[in-house]
Amino acid sequence: MVFPSQHHRGLWRVPFDFRILVLAIILRGTCGFGQDFATNTYTGSSEEFANPERGFYVQADSYASAPSPVPASLANYRINGKSSPGNPYTAKISLLLRLFYLDTFVNAPISSNFLNAIQADFDSIRAQGCKAVVRFAYNQDQTSPYDEPSKARILAHIEQLKPLLKQNSDVIAVLQQGFIGAWGEGYYTDIFYTAGQATAQNWIDRADVLNALLAALPVERMIQVRTPQMKQKFVFGPNAPTGSAPLSPTEGFSGSGPARVGFHNDCYLADATDIGTFSDYDIGGGGTSSQDIVNLRNYVALETRYAPMGGETCAVNPPRDDCASAGGGADTDMAFAHFSFLNQSYNVNVNNDWVAQGCIENIKRQLGYRLQLVSGRFRTEAQPGQAIPLSLEFQNLGFAAPFNPRGLELVLRHTVTGQKFFAALSRDTDPRRWLPGTNYVLSAQLSLPADLPLGGYELLLNLPDPAPTLYGMIPYSVRLANSNAVSSIGTVLGDVWEPATGYHRLRQTMTVNATATNALPDGTEIPVLNFPAVAENYDAWKGRNFPSNPGLGAPELDPDADGRPNLVEYAVGSNPNSADTGSYLEYSFDTNAFFLSLRKGPVGNDIRYEVESSPNLGAGSWSSSMVTILENIAARRRVRYDGSAASGFLRLKFTLLP
Repeated sequence: MVFPSQHHRGLWRVPFDFRILVLAIILRGTCGFGQDFATNTYTGSSEEFANPERGFYVQADSYASAPSPVPASLANYRINGKSSPGNPYTAKISLLLRLFYLDTFVNAPISSNFLNAIQADFDSIRAQGCKAVVRFAYNQDQTSPYDEPSKARILAHIEQLKPLLKQNSDVIAVLQQGFIGAWGEGYYTDIFYTAGQATAQNWIDRADVLNALLAALPVERMIQVRTPQMKQKFVFGPNAPTGSAPLSPTEGFSGSGPARVGFHNDCYLADATDIGTFSDYDIGGGGTSSQDIVNLRNYVALETRYAPMGGETCAVNPPRDDCASAGGGADTDMAFAHFSFLNQSYNVNVNNDWVAQGCIENIKRQLGYRLQLVSGRFRTEAQPGQAIPLSLEFQNLGFAAPFNPRGLELVLRHTVTGQKFFAALSRDTDPRRWLPGTNYVLSAQLSLPADLPLGGYELLLNLPDPAPTLYGMIPYSVRLANSNAVSSIGTVLGDVWEPATGYHRLRQTMTVNATATNALPDGTEIPVLNFPAVAENYDAWKGRNFPSNPGLGAPELDPDADGRPNLVEYAVGSNPNSADTGSYLEYSFDTNAFFLSLRKGPVGNDIRYEVESSPNLGAGSWSSSMVTILENIAARRRVRYDGSAASGFLRLKFTLLP
C-alpha cells in the first residue's frame, strides 16, 4: 500500500499467465416469503411554500466601495413571504441574488477586508436558511471605452475567490459567470467582444474565464452563462453553429464542464430575441436569422432538462409576456425552458400583470420543482437481518427538476424509543432526473441490520441537503406538495408533512419481530444504518469510529492491523476497529479475459474508485485504457481487463476528494 499526499491508493496485483476453471454451485435454503403489504396513497396540496433553490428571488448588491450586509429579513421572507413592489402579491422566498461589485479592484487584487465581508455574507445566508445565486461584476457602464479589468486580472480575482467559493458552496445554489460587462451580463465590453460582436479569440477568452470559474467550484456546483451561444462556443469551440447539439441524458449531471453550465435570461419575454439572449454574435455571421432564434430557444429547452435556468423580466412586451390564459405565453414558456427561479422585483410591471391575469399563483408554485408523493407500498413486518421491498411513486408538477444533488432517505423511527435508522434511497435514484410530466416509481430492496431492536417503526421520508453542513437543517430539506395519507380502504391517516423535523410521515408502521418471513440480503440492497449515509463524508466517518482519538482516523493508518488502512475500510464499508477477514474483491477468468469485482461501502460521497492496468508494473505504464467498466452501481464496481499480453496487473485506487 502506498499513500502519497491526499491521493491514497490500494494496489492489488494479479498475474494473468494462468487459467482457472471454477464451477460454483450455490444452494440457498428455501424459505417462506411474507405477503403482508400495505399500500397508501397521498393527496396533493395547493399550498405555496418555500423550497430550496427555486421560486422567486430577491436581489441585494454589495459594492467594494461601500459594502452592505445581507438583508436580515431573509428568514422571515422564507417563512412569511415577501410582498412584491406595489404589494400585488406575496411570495415565499428561499433565494437571494447576491451581486458583488468589485468596483475598486479593476486594477488591483481584492482586499482582505472585502473578502472577509463576502464570507460574512455567506455566514448570514446560511444562518437564515437560504441559498444564494452569486455573481461578480465591476460596473454598470454601458458606454465604451468601458472601465473594465483585463482578462488576466479577472482570472487573478477568480483565483482569490476560489477558497471562499469552495468553502461556501453548500449555500451557493448556482454561480453566474459574471465578471464581464455591465452588471456582469457579458455584453458591454471591449475585451471580450469586438464592437458588440465576437471574434474567435473573444470566444476563446470567454471560455478561459468560464473554465477558471468551473475550477473554482466543487464539481457538484454549476455555473450560468447569459446567452446560449456562450455555452455552445465553450463546448464546441469558436465555430460552433447555433444548431449545436444539446446535452444528452448520459452527459447530464456527469460532472463534466459542459454538464455544469446553465443559463440566466435577464431580459425574459422582452422581444423576439429577449434583447439579444437568442442572438448570433459571430462577426461576419450575417446577423441573427429567424432560424437562429428557433435553434437557440430549442437548445435552451433541451439543455435545461439537466442544467439550471433562471433570470428576470426586463420590459413590458404584450402579448408575449402575458399569461397563457390571457392570450400570451409566459407560464407555458417557463415550462418549455424549465425555469427554476425569477427576480420578484424586476421588471415589476411585467410580473404584476400576472396577478391581474390570474397566473401568478401557479407560477409561484411551479417555478423549479414541485415534487409530490403519489403512493407507497410497504412491508408491514420483518426480522432483523432480512431484506424488505419498498415502492414509492412520485410526480413533479413544477417547471423543472432539482438541479443540485438532493438526498432522499427512508427513516425508520422506533415508536417507543425514538431511535432512528436510515436508508439512503438516493443511492440508486437521482431526483435531479425527475423531470416534469412523468411519474417516477422508486422500487428498492433494503437490508435491515442484524442488531436492529425489535418493536414498531414509523416510516418517514426525508429529502435533505446532502451537504454535511446543512444536513438536518429543516429550511434546506425539500418539502413535498402533499396534504394527507390515505389507506387502501379510503381511511384518511393524517398529515404527511412533519414541520418539527422536516420529515414526511408515510403513515405506515413496520413491526420488527422474530417471526416474520422475508428473503435474506444478497449484498445489493440499500443498507439500513444507524447514521444518515446521505450526508456521510470521511470526516463524519472518522468522528463516528474514533470519537475519543480522532488521530487514529487518519486515512493511512490501520488501527486494527488487518492490512486495510482506514481509507480502504471507509471505501469498502468494513470496520476500522475490528480486523476483517472477508474479502472486498472477487475475481474470475474466462478464455481471454480477467474480471474483477469490488464491493463498495454504503457511504463514500467524497471518494473516487478507479481501476488501472499495467503489463509490467513500469512506473509510467499504468492506465485505465485497457479496463472496461462492466458495472458501476452504488454497491459494486465490476471491470474486465482487455490487455492482450500474456500477463498483466491491476491496481485499485481509492482517492479521497477535497
